[in-house]
Amino acid sequence: MKAIVYDNFGKADVLRLDEVPKPEPRPGDLLVEVKALGVNRADLLQRQGYYGTQTYGESALLGLELSGSVVAVGSDVTDVEPGDHVMAIVGGGAYAEYARVDRGMAVAIPEGFGFVEAAAIMESFVTAWEALVHLGEIAPGSSSSFMRQLVVSARRQSRSAVLWEHASSRPRLRRDGRKSRHSVRSVSSTTTPRTSSSASVMPLMARASM
Repeated sequence: MKAIVYDNFGKADVLRLDEVPKPEPRPGDLLVEVKALGVNRADLLQRQGYYGTQTYGESALLGLELSGSVVAVGSDVTDVEPGDHVMAIVGGGAYAEYARVDRGMAVAIPEGFGFVEAAAIMESFVTAWEALVHLGEIAPGSSSSFMRQLVVSARRQSRSAVLWEHASSRPRLRRDGRKSRHSVRSVSSTTTPRTSSSASVMPLMARASM
């Protein structure tokens, strides 16, 4: 398969296209044909040598998030089938035609999202979840000064902030006019963010249904 590789640390011009072996799925893995991938700051730092290694251990290839179509599943995977569309986090390997994905790190692409949009979700979602739930200790039905400070800070830096709000009771209109089980709303620095009281606000990795 084709993949983006590099032999030495450096600027973007160290990257080149080459042929590499296609990964083989392990019992708990998916093999995904990559349709789109995310480029994260961690990729840039890794390419420049800030981490001191060219691999995170899972793959020598760059790339931490992707979306695509499942082409094969491991022997222990029972809830995903070839042809399913997923978005996922990987420990390297997204900069390629095919990537091996741990089943526990892949979720179905939400209805209404294309591959490009889906490829940019996972890293941001996990970062936000870590900040709000693990550090801010936000929980369904609660409010958090940490969360308010986070949103206000984001707005001051970017002049806008967006909250991803789960709507379990009924579909809502998205900004593009289509109905969705999720809604996106802008908040100002004077707005007190709301949290969902739905128990379905859980980590994607733990609650995804394929």
